[in-house]
Amino acid sequence: MDYIYKIINTKTGKFYVGRTNNLEKRISRHFKELEKGKHHSIHLQRSYNKHGRAAFIVESNPSTNAQMEEQEYLDTLLLTDGSILYNVSGASTGGDMIKNHPDKKAIIEKRRLTQIEQRAQMTEEERKQKFGNSGSANGRYVDGRSVSFCNVCNKKVTGGASHCIEHKEHYNRSCANNPFFGKSHSDETKKKLSEQRLGVPNVKCMVKYKINGVIYNSGKEAAEHFGVSRGTITHRTKSPNYPEYEYA
Repeated sequence: MDYIYKIINTKTGKFYVGRTNNLEKRISRHFKELEKGKHHSIHLQRSYNKHGRAAFIVESNPSTNAQMEEQEYLDTLLLTDGSILYNVSGASTGGDMIKNHPDKKAIIEKRRLTQIEQRAQMTEEERKQKFGNSGSANGRYVDGRSVSFCNVCNKKVTGGASHCIEHKEHYNRSCANNPFFGKSHSDETKKKLSEQRLGVPNVKCMVKYKINGVIYNSGKEAAEHFGVSRGTITHRTKSPNYPEYEYA
């Protein structure tokens, strides 16, 4: 039997909502974590520390579709009055535990500094071994491309970005955050930059293809060779019907 339950603070009216198929065990675990000061919800933990165990009661109801019911609860309350919730994540499956955390910026900064410290302690050979894998040896190499994940919530991101849209504000370099804000290149500099780039392909954005054992530096080059469109080259490379087409 599944249950929807609330852990309610009788002094404030705020509550934590959850679901479980073993009510007694789940509630017991919540309060054990709270007693140890290690509960995943920082809001509930701080309230427990302030008001004590006696201030909290538990209400529960059996449910035939607990996950959906819990999600509807979270969606409704977060959209109308999220302040009455102790839940940190807006997803019934857990999800992002950082977005609504009161110490969000401090946690992100701590993770960033930890990563910098860990890499600084590695030798050049160790860094190459961990981060230098290319092609299929790279765990982030999918369908011929390297994919990236948000450093905060681990969501897949595009274009080699380090953060998703939700977590990009702390590295925002727009307006006053950009050291070049309000400045502009001189006409002479613009001319030099233009001359340097003229006729030079952007190799960082180019995807190489291997067709019949021959490597083509771009989809355009392969398309011109075979007299087809670039879309056709991409389609054949992804299709199992053309095994001779692959990413280089």
